[in-house]
Amino acid sequence: SGHPAPPGVNGYRAVVSNGAPHFRVFGPLGGTPCGKRVKTSVTASAHNCKLATNGGPFDMATGKCNGGIFISEGKIEGTGGYNIQFGVTADGRWVIGNLVNASVVAQLKVKWSMPGFQWLVRDGKNAMTSPDTYIAPRTTIGVTKEGKLLIMEVDGCEPHAGCKYTIGKTCFSMAELLLAHGAYHAINTDGGG
Repeated sequence: SGHPAPPGVNGYRAVVSNGAPHFRVFGPLGGTPCGKRVKTSVTASAHNCKLATNGGPFDMATGKCNGGIFISEGKIEGTGGYNIQFGVTADGRWVIGNLVNASVVAQLKVKWSMPGFQWLVRDGKNAMTSPDTYIAPRTTIGVTKEGKLLIMEVDGCEPHAGCKYTIGKTCFSMAELLLAHGAYHAINTDGGG
């Protein structure tokens, strides 16, 4: 077609043994619980995090956490419902799925949790029922069959963001990549744009 090929896609992967006791979820600094958008690195640095990733969505114009609740040190924060979550209980067990409401959160003793959009990998299988076509940056979080924390991010850019190329992964292809790296359960979170 005479157009140059898009550049290759880069990304990051972290696999953490014994990650549950150290897993934390914080809203962006500058407001309660969100209030002001800041880079993930700023929030991570303020909490002495060694590894950090973007998590749940929030309103880019107002800074409100309206893309789903998150749980920080046992306190439910944000708005937008109890969509799929990835977190850890007070006794160090991973919890992945729809938490439904505050009484389920209390019953499970969820201490830290972040929202996502959908399952990508469930029980060691691609949870996407069929290939999709929407390519975007992807940020994911999950666990291996052995219970190791698995965080994987793939850089990308979407045409509506003014990018010259559409690069990244579809949800289906991201699930396949996660499986290739040992995911047993994983969810799609906010890609970070």
